[in-house]
Amino acid sequence: MGSGSAKQDGNETPATGPAVLFHCTRESHPSGFVLGPYERSRFSERLECEGKQWVDQLLLHHQPREQPCSRVNAVYAADSAANAAIFLDGEGFQEELRAHLQRKGQEVRVVPYCYEVQAAPVSKAPMALIRSLELAKAQPETASRIAVEYWIPTNEWGYWEYFAPCMTIVRPVEWPSTAQLERAKDSYKLDRQRARRLWGC
Repeated sequence: MGSGSAKQDGNETPATGPAVLFHCTRESHPSGFVLGPYERSRFSERLECEGKQWVDQLLLHHQPREQPCSRVNAVYAADSAANAAIFLDGEGFQEELRAHLQRKGQEVRVVPYCYEVQAAPVSKAPMALIRSLELAKAQPETASRIAVEYWIPTNEWGYWEYFAPCMTIVRPVEWPSTAQLERAKDSYKLDRQRARRLWGC
């Protein structure tokens, strides 16, 4: 699906946005390894598997001109290890997706890893709105408003996804505790509740 390469030199560009980003994956990588650019992100693979490519297409349609990073082949991260772990779960490593990837000659590891990563430039958007978009398929005007909010947020959101064409592994970090994971899930749930109040989905 994607490609990665060992870092060629010691020059690193400081990450924009949070000082530290985290990325969870089912693949083991050494420090300095560069993730991406991918042909398709795991998230886009899931959308394709579920017949929801229109979500990526709608977001691409509303993507601001000054926003250079494509979601389709991006590497994703979060501002905490727990949020990154929840994001990995949200990518949908269910048996249907696993079979879909294996048919394409891609393997999915069962045991996940968590890493601190660096990237620049980094795009930031409220992750919960992706689910809202999926539910708004039959409401084109609502879906368009949600897509605009995704790129140019005007409301307060607590759970953000960060994405960039490439990210560099800084170091492995401990897998988050059960309590940390539960707090991350609660943050995402609050955003979903806010989205339902705003758009009904």
